Amino acid sequence: MNQWLEKLVILLIMIYFLDRAWKMVCIYLFFKRQKPYMPPDWPRLSLVQPITKSPNDLHAVLAIRAANPYPGVIEHILVFDEQDVGSQDHCRKLSVLYPGWNPKIVLVNSETGIASKTTKQLAGLQYANGGVFCFIDDDILLRKDTLEILVTHLQAGVGAVF
Repeated sequence: MNQWLEKLVILLIMIYFLDRAWKMVCIYLFFKRQKPYMPPDWPRLSLVQPITKSPNDLHAVLAIRAANPYPGVIEHILVFDEQDVGSQDHCRKLSVLYPGWNPKIVLVNSETGIASKTTKQLAGLQYANGGVFCFIDDDILLRKDTLEILVTHLQAGVGAVF
């Protein structure tokens, strides 16, 4: 009986080792795969951004988005709570610093004063005219190449990227 148990332990160790090795191979192959091609004509991107009064650095978030080097046209749609006048004013002031940035401002009214994220996304979607819709929260600092990466991965026939 003792010999049988030793063989079982060795078998389980081998299975575990093979499982870990297979996982490493899969990770290697995932990151080694060919990058998607750059599209010849970049699609118009509708960037729907629900804004909620919060302790986030709204200036930094919006400044990065206003200066984004996406090769195509970005349609910025900022969705605010109607009562959040401070964030709206901040956005308007930022528009002066970035004259090429012309966001659409959408106001949402809610009985509680703060509309849900989904309500804001749906409200912004009504103003979106792009070939690609992108929803990004107001607390996400984008890297310069984030939108490019997302769109190139969509070109391969994928319906959504995260």
